[in-house]
Amino acid sequence: MKRTTQLFWFPLLLAFYEMAGYLSSDAFLPAMPLISRDLVTSDSMVQLTLTAWFAGGMIFQFLLGPLADRYGRRPVMFVGATFFFLSTFCCAIAPGIGTMIFFRFIQGAAVNSLIVAGYTTIHELYDQKRAARTLAYIASITVLSPALGPLAGSFIMHWLSWRWIFGVLFLWSCIAIPPLYWAMPETLMPEDKKPICWPDVCKSYFSVLRHKGFVLRLLTLNFIFATLIAWIAAGSFLSIDIFHYSTFEYSFMQVAIFGMFIVGNQLASLLLVRYSLQRISDFGLYIVLAGGVLLLLGGIVLSHSLLWCVVVLSVTAFGSGLAWPVLSRLLVEEGDAPMSVKIVMQSVVLGGAGVLGSVMVSVLHGSAITGFVIILFGFCVCAFISNVLVKKIDMVVD
Repeated sequence: MKRTTQLFWFPLLLAFYEMAGYLSSDAFLPAMPLISRDLVTSDSMVQLTLTAWFAGGMIFQFLLGPLADRYGRRPVMFVGATFFFLSTFCCAIAPGIGTMIFFRFIQGAAVNSLIVAGYTTIHELYDQKRAARTLAYIASITVLSPALGPLAGSFIMHWLSWRWIFGVLFLWSCIAIPPLYWAMPETLMPEDKKPICWPDVCKSYFSVLRHKGFVLRLLTLNFIFATLIAWIAAGSFLSIDIFHYSTFEYSFMQVAIFGMFIVGNQLASLLLVRYSLQRISDFGLYIVLAGGVLLLLGGIVLSHSLLWCVVVLSVTAFGSGLAWPVLSRLLVEEGDAPMSVKIVMQSVVLGGAGVLGSVMVSVLHGSAITGFVIILFGFCVCAFISNVLVKKIDMVVD
């Protein structure tokens, strides 16, 4: 009975905690211009707090996988949770940009512990289609963070200060962690726990990188994610500083873009009844490619307007949402490496995509919307090409 109850509540509570983690990135986006003035620093330095968040997660992933295989999924999850709410509190009281960047780095590392431990548990608990459906509704919940996070951040700043954005997230994590501790099952049996042998760990990581199907699916997810991150990194500065929209208007742009990602997630869940995972992925990536082309053409013709970019990016986000949950499942079915190793590599590369997207936007910040749409077009095309190549490999294998 308890096992059945855990299977029901665990994905929901994981998504609830994961939202707090992602809100630590998204809710403060409308505050970035204000933070640069309050901490007496440049816009590019404030953008580095986002880069540090992704870099922290990317660097520590390689340790989390082996630790999860040695001590279990639950210990990794809840030690990381402890670091998350402590670093969140420190961000709330940071006296300067250097301190903020440091604790954002720690915060990013802590958030990714839930990805390694939590998503490994999801894939080990459920079969292919149930796992894909579970990932679809988890993504639909967690994507509320970039959709509604800026709106929530704007509301908090209207009544309080930007520091209370982190204060609210600190309280959120304190509420989310205890029920998750109760609901999360341990999928690593005692007899499967083994001492960490770092040469073997390195071999496991290199083995998945030698698997062409795994690498290409990972690149597809990477470029889809980088497209969304590029908007997250640049959206507030483009909307507020360059096109002079209010923080609330910018927040509604976020709702439009990530709301369409949720619609794509839910449609993918429904299509799983009739279609294969690969077919759903293909359909989503055709939409992503079309969105990329329209973004580039609009950048040439309508460079004076941001609204067209938001509309087309919403369509692109719909295609991304359609492909995301099925690609995530197809990825972990490639190769014979341990599940935790695959999840770590996925998280590391997605963290790298976050760093890539935010750094490229920061470098091309002065070119405004033209440079931005060129970046988005490149990411969309690369995602589509990676998917085409992995299908050719599968045809050769069959």
